[in-house]
Amino acid sequence: MNKKGQGITQLFILIAISMVLILFFSVWIFGFNTLTNAMEDIELPASTGINFTDITKDTLSHVNSGMAFLRIIAVLMIFGFSLSIIITSFVDKVHPGLGFVVHLFVTAIAVVFAVQVSNAYEALLTNNVLGETLQSFTGGTFIMLNLPVWVTVIGFIGIILLMSGIPKDRLLGGGTVK
Repeated sequence: MNKKGQGITQLFILIAISMVLILFFSVWIFGFNTLTNAMEDIELPASTGINFTDITKDTLSHVNSGMAFLRIIAVLMIFGFSLSIIITSFVDKVHPGLGFVVHLFVTAIAVVFAVQVSNAYEALLTNNVLGETLQSFTGGTFIMLNLPVWVTVIGFIGIILLMSGIPKDRLLGGGTVK
């Protein structure tokens, strides 16, 4: 799928993916922690000979500690998508005059959208249910609270690389001419 102009929407996709990814991972971690705590509190009659608390600690608590990597994975995925936007801007070929104006306009709209998403995320941080889990995503929270800055920097780096005037050959699939 190599369509002209698809790079324009990537900033909006970055904003949406960032929010959805962090929310999905935080709901997953919150739900699994709640499930583990509920299972640890189950008390069976002594006549059964089953200690449900020990079974839960031996199995699910290890999974809970392994889920800490979701916080790192979320940041790496957001960073990777940001890097892909920059790389796509480098290899894309657009008309210099019109492309600059369109990309500048789209970046400005994306920054306004990023402000709204960042404010919504900040409101979620104070939520009684998910707030504590979201705050444990330190890298993701940093990115989300500074999302307008991230979108501005990525957008302008993309514009600079898109308009840099590096000769590109269509036969090479957008690669640079040697």
